[in-house]
Amino acid sequence: MSRPQCMVWGALAVVLLVSRAVGVAPLRLRRRPAGWLITFSPYVYAYNVIIVSVIVSAGVVGLVLDLNMEPSRAVRMRTPTKRILWIVDFGTVLLSALVGAYEGPYRMNNMIEYLNELRKINKNTNIQSSKERVRMAILLISYFGFILVMALDIWTTRSHADRLNRDQLISNLYLSFSYTYMTLILLQSQFTVGAMAVHSTLKNLNNALETQTDNEGHFTSEQSKKTRETVRHIALSFSNFCHIVTEVTKCHEISLLLLLVFYGIHLVITPYYVSLAIQSPEEQSQAVFQMLLWCIVHFISLILLVEPCHWTQEEVNRTHILVSLLTDRASAADNLLNAELNQFYKHLTLNKVAFSPLGMFTMGRPLCATIVGILSTYLVIIFQFQTAADRVDGF
Repeated sequence: MSRPQCMVWGALAVVLLVSRAVGVAPLRLRRRPAGWLITFSPYVYAYNVIIVSVIVSAGVVGLVLDLNMEPSRAVRMRTPTKRILWIVDFGTVLLSALVGAYEGPYRMNNMIEYLNELRKINKNTNIQSSKERVRMAILLISYFGFILVMALDIWTTRSHADRLNRDQLISNLYLSFSYTYMTLILLQSQFTVGAMAVHSTLKNLNNALETQTDNEGHFTSEQSKKTRETVRHIALSFSNFCHIVTEVTKCHEISLLLLLVFYGIHLVITPYYVSLAIQSPEEQSQAVFQMLLWCIVHFISLILLVEPCHWTQEEVNRTHILVSLLTDRASAADNLLNAELNQFYKHLTLNKVAFSPLGMFTMGRPLCATIVGILSTYLVIIFQFQTAADRVDGF
């Protein structure tokens, strides 16, 4: 029995190619004139599991060695507070990498399925607009910037360890943090580009629906017939679209939860390290600059995670407005068109379009505001537990 397959191109193809190399996309990719044909590969899955397991094991070994090292030679855990923060931070990243590798078959098979469903919906609508291409280009440029910041972090951490005579073996083992952080970025990329494809599909449906509202006054008999066919097609597509949103959420929900936990932890820890570097008696301006860069990176990452979901919700609101406008313009005597619009209204009312991992919360801009409020509270608590040893040690 042949495995499910799908054609991808553009930003999604780039994300999947890099994810496959890093270890969080067990796919076979074959070049075709129209793009890349992807299928699940058990051999690549075995490679992914092995490479991620080895690197995570190296990180755990480094964590244990650093925990048992003398504070003067420890790399990351020189004070009790830093031990707790680093164990939680590093542990979350390692767990995310393991989840990304081990649940690869489930995630990739579901991704192929919902991408094929999106293609069916898009079959009779226009191709993706140039604005969508610009958004995907911005996404890839942002991730390239993240890689540069991560490279700067590796260089500054290693130079700091050399200057202060920290244990070199532990420093080398901690390079696994950079690798597992890259897997986290790629897991986010898979969801983000998938959510952008979902948004693009709904936007195309709305554009097709909007063309039916361009006529002034009431519809003629011929226009009503054409509009009935269009509304019926879009209503059925919208019903399938709601199912796809649910499938996308289920496909990535564990990764989304871990991503939000990771960004929440880092948006607490990073300002804390900034305050320590500022209060340290030693000159640590380089560390302050590095930590401020990480603050910006994590906040941008959080925005990129929720923004495609917000765009999709805006398009859903636009669908409501367009259906309402069509209902106002439809003739009261045209029972068939009114019946189609009434059916479409039922689809809009009964189907909730929202990215809600495990039903715990809804991905959107209000989530960012909630996270910022929670982080402010935790920062106050952590600053109160700041010890004299933390301030002297600095970053």
